[in-house]
Amino acid sequence: MVKVTGVKFYIKDEVEELNTVIDYFIHNNWKIEALIGHSRGNLIIMLAILARPFIARFMIDVSGRIFLKQGFSEKHADHMHLLDTEGHFVITNRSRSGNEKKVKVYKSTVALWEKMDTELSKLRYFPPQVTFLIIHGTSDETIPLRDPTALASSVPNHHIHLVTGADHNFRGSPTDGGPSYHQQVIDKIVSFLNSEKTTLNSFIRANNTENPLNFHLEKPKVKFTNNFPTSKIIKVAGVQNFRDFGGYPVGDAEGRIIRSRILYRSGMLSYITEEGKNVLRALNVTSYFDLRSNPEVTKYGAPGLENFGVSRVYVPIFSDQDFSPEALGVRWQLYTKGVSGFAQVYMIITETCPASYAQYLRALISILPSNEEENPTKAILLHCTAGKDRTGIYVAILLDFLGVDEDLIARDYSLSEPLLHWTDDEIKAISDRSGGALDIDGVKLMLSARAGSIVMYLKIFKEKYGSSRNYLQSLVGLSERELDLLRSGLLVKPRSLYTLEHTLPPYNSNQSFVLKVERKYFELIRDGRKKSEGRINYGKVIKFHIGDNIAFYPNEGPDSNAVNVEIMRIAKYQTFRDMLTTEGVESLLPGSGLDLDEAVEVYRSFPGYREKESSGCGALCISFKLI
Repeated sequence: MVKVTGVKFYIKDEVEELNTVIDYFIHNNWKIEALIGHSRGNLIIMLAILARPFIARFMIDVSGRIFLKQGFSEKHADHMHLLDTEGHFVITNRSRSGNEKKVKVYKSTVALWEKMDTELSKLRYFPPQVTFLIIHGTSDETIPLRDPTALASSVPNHHIHLVTGADHNFRGSPTDGGPSYHQQVIDKIVSFLNSEKTTLNSFIRANNTENPLNFHLEKPKVKFTNNFPTSKIIKVAGVQNFRDFGGYPVGDAEGRIIRSRILYRSGMLSYITEEGKNVLRALNVTSYFDLRSNPEVTKYGAPGLENFGVSRVYVPIFSDQDFSPEALGVRWQLYTKGVSGFAQVYMIITETCPASYAQYLRALISILPSNEEENPTKAILLHCTAGKDRTGIYVAILLDFLGVDEDLIARDYSLSEPLLHWTDDEIKAISDRSGGALDIDGVKLMLSARAGSIVMYLKIFKEKYGSSRNYLQSLVGLSERELDLLRSGLLVKPRSLYTLEHTLPPYNSNQSFVLKVERKYFELIRDGRKKSEGRINYGKVIKFHIGDNIAFYPNEGPDSNAVNVEIMRIAKYQTFRDMLTTEGVESLLPGSGLDLDEAVEVYRSFPGYREKESSGCGALCISFKLI
């Protein structure tokens, strides 16, 4: 872990210093799990990670500030007028050791904080695969609770922890004699890293779910860029365990990640719906590789998707004989031996699959873009029956070849278990087919996907083959050139968030939007008594940015002059209750006299709001000023 605290150099120098340390670690093959910053150190880390988003998997913000200009102006409110009259004023910086230093503050200093605010506001676009822990003392008089709350509202994936009674530097201990504030912070960070690295629920949250069809319905010409993976887990109606292969960092000095939206993996497509077929088309899937054996295909079928532009390529791993009841019984019995048994089954797959694997990988090479800037125009899908074992081995070997950390490979494998749903009848049918080799508990064990199984497999795999590269070359038969094409085509460097203006609406873009509200709230906005609007986080409001303009009209229509406002702040919440608790009922529904429960019901009563909140859209508070 890299720890950064406040230092005395200019901000640019400090960021460069941190990047030098990071580069040193990477070039020495040291893995950076987390970046931890306190106070000013958080600013340095935030600016560094905006340019290198995947440099660490965890970001820990301790007593950090997010509103730099506002905080500075509030702290030195009595002196700010001197910038206009004298051109500068002098402040005293005091170090923890008690040393004091006089510093002149100019208008350019304040302009710098404003620029930093603009950069930090881009954290809202940060990839959800990186998890933030935000720690703040409730008695911090240096940086108010407003700042950690704003950071939590900005970053997509976060935990926030308040240390009751602690000041900015976490000095002292609680009056009740509990652990010191320093110790509480240390304990929280350690427990957070331990749980985040091992908890599957956190991994699922980081790789959230989306239906890409929605994007194509709203923006038919949308292109998935190299910036960040949008999500790994994708809803395809009638198909289980559907995921994007890309998005993982490979830990090299360039901070590259695996290209997204070119390679997918899933369970069988036998029950795919029309909606699901449309999703495949939206994802540019042009072919799917079916690893199942003939008896499975005969039993479950294979859908014809040619009308949706998708062709089937049949590349079974096992022959009909290998899928006989006798062979199944032997192989399935191995699953009852736990992780070592799983590893044995997976080695059987590894030794049997080279011809199938070669055909699949060469097809992948044929559709790879020629450079990082080029977006994929075609994608392929790989599946077996459940998308767990045979598909899982193909994916694990390729991830390992590309340089993905073994912990990530294991957790990626583990995602299959919560994404697969087996009925009691299905479990019993599998037990019956095993010819007595598996009872019900044995079947459930076979259907599991525990991280230890793939870890054990990779250990045995590397003991036998040396490396995934050697396996792909010596057994699968790929040439050096083909292996190099795989790496160069699948690995991309995510663009710095400093340059996201080229692909996303700029922050001070002065875009204009129209919103309709009930007449009583329209009048409150017009009179300046309502300065915040709550909405479901869905539709056009997700395009709002700080600095955009909104023209408010009453619901009846534009029969009067619009009330024009400028967006000053945007805060995201998981539920309307969270939003109303934090922002206050009176702020969002002034003069209503409603209590919290009644106010929640007001929002949920709007058409579609209750359903969208339940589906996880969340709530959005938009604060504004009249213009």
